[in-house]
Amino acid sequence: MYKTNWINHFDKLAVAAHINHTYKLNGFKSKLLARTFRQCVQALIVKYYIPSNIIDLGCGDGSVTAQFSSITKVFGCDGSTNMLKLASSKGLIPISLDFDDLSTLTRLPIIDGTCVVICESLVCSSNPYLLLVSLSHIIRQSKVSVVLSIPNPHNLLRKAFNFFENSKFNYITESAVKVALSPITNSVETYYILPGVILPTHQSTLLKTIYRLISFNFVLRLSND
Repeated sequence: MYKTNWINHFDKLAVAAHINHTYKLNGFKSKLLARTFRQCVQALIVKYYIPSNIIDLGCGDGSVTAQFSSITKVFGCDGSTNMLKLASSKGLIPISLDFDDLSTLTRLPIIDGTCVVICESLVCSSNPYLLLVSLSHIIRQSKVSVVLSIPNPHNLLRKAFNFFENSKFNYITESAVKVALSPITNSVETYYILPGVILPTHQSTLLKTIYRLISFNFVLRLSND
């Protein structure tokens, strides 16, 4: 469960200052991959306009969205008190949020022009799909965008690691994200991430299939604005 494992895990990382932004998940360890999907997320946050505010769900130490705190309000939401302290030191406004207590989502300061950012934190939810459905009910009345980075469960190497790995992450597919957030899918952009490479969605069905098999992560921007 998120409460008993992930919060304690990230609290300990924050205390140890053991945050080197190396992406490690299911046997993969790559600073370049982490840098690539973070840069894609950051570019999509301000691709069309400067958000009225930014809500970073599962913000960790705040490094993904901290650079925007000089141009708009950035709210950092996390279950780890120690991570929130680090995020606050970078300029984020801290909000304590438990991914397994969906009622806490109602505290989010959603307004027209909000950008909700979820960068690699959905795997820490016991039910990522339900979390996104609950989020969509809260934000559907406002004109918002959502930018997500998620591990790609279709990746062939990840499937092989999952077969032998005891600790299972709670993955969600690209298509399930779109269904869960269907109330705000007037505009959808999908990018496939490899270390140092960002591949936009291709019209060719064959290329889409290949991208899904080889990419390590998805980055999506959905909006109803």
